[in-house]
Amino acid sequence: MQLAAWRGVAVNYELLQQCDLGENLYANAKQNLDLGISYALRSNEPYILSQYYLGYGKIQAIYKNTDSAEYYFSNAMQQADLGNNLRNKYQVYKAKTEYLQNLSFDKKIVLLDSAYLIARRTNYLEGIAQAAEQLSDVYELTKRKDSSLFYYHVYRSSYDSIFSENNKRNTIIQEADWMIKRKEIENTHLKQLSAIQKGDIVFKNALLFTIGILSIIAIFSLFIIYRNTQSKKKRIESSLQQKITEIKMQSLRAQMNPHFIFNSLNSIENFIMQNDKMAASEYLNKFAKLIRIILDSSRTELIPFSKSLEGIKLYVELEQLRFNNKFTFKLNIDPELLNGDYKVPSLLAQPYIENAILHGISHSETESLFLNLTAKLDNEYIIYSITDNGIGRKLSKEYNNSNRRDHQSVGLKLIEERINIFNHHQNSEGGVVITDLYDDDDQPLGTRIDIRIKAI
Repeated sequence: MQLAAWRGVAVNYELLQQCDLGENLYANAKQNLDLGISYALRSNEPYILSQYYLGYGKIQAIYKNTDSAEYYFSNAMQQADLGNNLRNKYQVYKAKTEYLQNLSFDKKIVLLDSAYLIARRTNYLEGIAQAAEQLSDVYELTKRKDSSLFYYHVYRSSYDSIFSENNKRNTIIQEADWMIKRKEIENTHLKQLSAIQKGDIVFKNALLFTIGILSIIAIFSLFIIYRNTQSKKKRIESSLQQKITEIKMQSLRAQMNPHFIFNSLNSIENFIMQNDKMAASEYLNKFAKLIRIILDSSRTELIPFSKSLEGIKLYVELEQLRFNNKFTFKLNIDPELLNGDYKVPSLLAQPYIENAILHGISHSETESLFLNLTAKLDNEYIIYSITDNGIGRKLSKEYNNSNRRDHQSVGLKLIEERINIFNHHQNSEGGVVITDLYDDDDQPLGTRIDIRIKAI
């Protein structure tokens, strides 16, 4: 158990340095490597040691310490050989090409060829595409056009395989469908308004013709027609607004599903990189069930409460696997919600749960971390309460300001807009309330989020 704990700590520090390095926070990246190397050495696992030496090599190369960089890259390759980890070898070859300065074109070609062959051997499509793209660039600089063109075709073919034509076609169909629906609504609205305007003109001409003879009747008729015209206009405008609201909700839901799927795919990368087949298989099975629920739910705005709850449970189980069961998850659901035929908007509570885990719990060093979800009926409303004992919004904001300045919570913005539109459409007083929790010494104890929507 102690060995597993060392391994988990080492992996977490190495992942933190990857994030810092990606955001050009070199000092922070080296600090995380220094903090985690002792745990990596205790674990004595070739995969983890190779990742740490690879990170040190990149930092030394960035600081232009070429000899030190070569030394760490060599150690990373030795550990990759010990663990027979081809993906780590690929990373070393690619890192040497990207980070070492003053490499000759021929040396770059040798390194990229080695990376390319490993990617081919392991059917690593993204690696094939990256290596082929860089080979194409190097051959272009050396004016070897045929080789440059060959690897460019390989690069394009690999990325076409990653992003299938089916997904592209679905995206185009959704965009075209939205444009057609919008044009149909606009054309219908214009025709109806034109018909009303023509009716007004006919009425005014008839009024002028008969005003001298039937003035009293004409005035009474004007009042009746005017009232009917206004009522018809209101019905048309109300119908148009309802259609626009429904299409806007569909558009937001179409954005929400890719956002959530993208975040979930990031969570599986660590298991695959570690070659942990059992963990990866368990994760993939749960992930496949969750994707099926999302795709089934994407056909309609409202889904059964039980299916929404099933999706939440699967998502939290995936995050618990990702963070080595760092926190517990407790559900307290009103039995009437489970037994009744209630429907809720798809992916309603998930972004707030995701935010609590990624920005509250994951940064906390506190023991006995928890995440609780309560759902109950309150007269004609459904109330969700999401509570965690993470670091709280204030410390989370400070962390993002210092480490992730460009971070924007896309999921929360989308769900807030969906909830506002949903409440407006239902003429309800629902909404979202976020409460920061503190102890008696005014220290952060976490966050509670209350979501109130109309029960349907």
